[in-house]
Amino acid sequence: MEGATLDGANFEGADLRFARLGEINESTVSLKGALLSQDLTEEEIALVQGSVKNIRESMEEFTTGFYRELFRVNPLVEKLFISNIKNQVLKFAQVFELLVASLDNIEKLLPALKSLGKRHTNYGIQEYHYQIVGETLIETLKKSLGQHFTPKVETAWLRTYGLVTMIMVDSSKGLM
Repeated sequence: MEGATLDGANFEGADLRFARLGEINESTVSLKGALLSQDLTEEEIALVQGSVKNIRESMEEFTTGFYRELFRVNPLVEKLFISNIKNQVLKFAQVFELLVASLDNIEKLLPALKSLGKRHTNYGIQEYHYQIVGETLIETLKKSLGQHFTPKVETAWLRTYGLVTMIMVDSSKGLM
């Protein structure tokens, strides 16, 4: 997702939680994991991690399909990418794998997401851009998982992406 952008997505009915965590001071820093882990249930984490097992063997195809769909939905997004798209596909796959593998270990995930959120600001990514990436991710997962993309899996992914987005946006604004 490094360098990616998103605009124009519609997440009607999804709990994307774009609300801010608010200012986090030194006394709440130790609660970061608790703040985040309460959002995703163990079942949701298992559904997200389990769904990735179904696409892991074709991860390059999945990530390439994600960017193809992203640029189809919003061709202007492609202009935000300054690196070689093959490198971008690899970076996205690495971040995607880290995210999924670390959902049950938020303390490991939080610094990476905060850093990623701050870097995305430097790429010109704005808050509304996260919506189109989210919609594209869900569409790509739906196509890749087929019958395994159940309503429960979709909800788990929407909540996961909403949490990730909240952390990245809050971090880019200096709230975390």
